[in-house]
Amino acid sequence: MAKRSILVIEHQVDIRRRVLSAIQSPLAEEYEILEATSSLDGLELARRTLPVLIILNPHLPVLSGSDLCRLLKKDKKTEKILIIFITKNSLPSDITQGLQVEADDFISLTCESDEFTARIQAKLRSAQGSSDASIQIGGLVLHPQHREAAYSGKKAKLTSTEYKILNCLAVHEGRVVTREQILNEVWKNDFAQVSSRTIDVHIRALRKKLPALSKSLTSTYGVGYSLNLPS
Repeated sequence: MAKRSILVIEHQVDIRRRVLSAIQSPLAEEYEILEATSSLDGLELARRTLPVLIILNPHLPVLSGSDLCRLLKKDKKTEKILIIFITKNSLPSDITQGLQVEADDFISLTCESDEFTARIQAKLRSAQGSSDASIQIGGLVLHPQHREAAYSGKKAKLTSTEYKILNCLAVHEGRVVTREQILNEVWKNDFAQVSSRTIDVHIRALRKKLPALSKSLTSTYGVGYSLNLPS
């Protein structure tokens, strides 16, 4: 059986080598590690090989990494590929832009090599551990395998982080879930690297994708969020 693959798209040689060095040793036995030096080559390679994960720079020249992510997420053939942005600085503008194009995660190049590798492995384990079974809570139906949610006749495709946040709130339906709880449950060991305000951006995205759910998704100022579905 052919190995699944991981694709690294980075035009800067030093950064590409650093990423490849961090993932080669722990992942090469299970995955084929592919690389592309441009967004256009990466797009062609992604469509041809369908990797389980793409690691890319959102600021690639010619076709930006953000635009490349948008193209892949809108294509039925490639929409399920995990996409992680690597950034020199985790600027709020980069995070917001990444969320808009449905990137699945962000890793700063300022973190240590071991941490970088651990976060990649955690993301892969999380994706592989998804169950096929649908979850229904009131009128909300969650589909873990496809990261989809349906409510009031509206179905939406979610990013992995959006799905995890919605699932977290659904599990605690009727109760206020603090920002700290959400960070712990969604980002687990990586929560220290994430701003609590990032949650707000994901919540806005959920409300936009599932407008009928918006009234049931409420904020408690200074505390967190709650999902209160009608009985």
